[in-house]
Amino acid sequence: HTAAMHASQRLARFARGASRLADASARGGARRATGFPTLPPHAPITTTALSQVTAANGQTTSRETSAPPDLARVWPSVRRLLAESKLDGSNIAPTGPKRTLTKGDVLAVMGLCAPPKAQRSLFFNAPAETMAPSESSSAVSSNNSSQTLDTNNATVSEEEVTFSDLPVTPTRRVIASRLLASKAEAPHFYVSSDVSLRGVEKLRLDLKRISGAKASVNDCVMYAVSRALSIVPEINGADNAVDVAVAVATPNGLITPIVRDADSKSLSTIGAEVRELAKRAREGKLKPHEFTGGSFSVSNLGMFPVDSFSAILNPPQGAIMAVGRGRDALAIDPTDATNLVSSPVLSATVSADARAASETDVARFLEAFKDVLENPEGGEGREKWAL
Repeated sequence: HTAAMHASQRLARFARGASRLADASARGGARRATGFPTLPPHAPITTTALSQVTAANGQTTSRETSAPPDLARVWPSVRRLLAESKLDGSNIAPTGPKRTLTKGDVLAVMGLCAPPKAQRSLFFNAPAETMAPSESSSAVSSNNSSQTLDTNNATVSEEEVTFSDLPVTPTRRVIASRLLASKAEAPHFYVSSDVSLRGVEKLRLDLKRISGAKASVNDCVMYAVSRALSIVPEINGADNAVDVAVAVATPNGLITPIVRDADSKSLSTIGAEVRELAKRAREGKLKPHEFTGGSFSVSNLGMFPVDSFSAILNPPQGAIMAVGRGRDALAIDPTDATNLVSSPVLSATVSADARAASETDVARFLEAFKDVLENPEGGEGREKWAL
């Protein structure tokens, strides 16, 4: 009796399944009869669906529409990247398997890497309604244009878009990540001042005439910055040490080697150390401790036709000074107050983090910097420069 009951239950389930299959087949036939777009039975499952679009003239064209990503299948690292960058993952085209959003998809939207190949194919096979009217009409009318989209190879047969991807070096990736975080998180403010170079020019000529030593304007700026940080420690990022970093351009991007305890070193020592660090930075031979940390940075574009600019903070430092080129400006003659003379000046702009310093602190720092740089000979209570 039990075996007969089980057999009858299996027959009933089989009958119900056959009935559902017949109903589904009938519905599919109705869709095909009414022209409702359906995927062919052998079509592969991808992140895009191929739909049919019927134009006004009766012609049918194909286009790909992007499916939304499956945010339930996102790795924790991708969730963290979305949260930190404040991006909506549902608006990003996924390229991973089964509509999975990958880290490369998010980084490509942020502009930190090249788009993945699958995302690039979506770009080339853009929907018709996103094109300009002239492009849309030329894509629909095959009699007036020979341009066609190849949905299998994701290439344009005519007037193909050409470009080249430049590899992102690890150094540039780190620079981009750190500066993006700095600009997004740190409330920057900027304070500028013009500083006379009359005293610095005289000092450099005297050094060359007396001892044959050469000191650059950047060496003098580094010296004056280190002394000004000692006078106004509120701008110094470290508790005690005055470690001044200097921006150096390398083939892989900017790097900031650090002159440690710069306030206790002479002008010639600072100059020699900066040149040695810059040389090894361009050769890629710096050790991590030589460019990690620091309490303040100096970025100098005086060798270019740049009068002034603003720099982005170099975390974890709280301030950075951008220095432009020296230029001539009218000034009062120090020997005759009734006469105007041409005097070399440079513009210095300090970018500071409002969480670490106030505008008054930066103004006091620039005042001390200006006083030190304009008076290398000392006098009136000022310290003479250690050469």
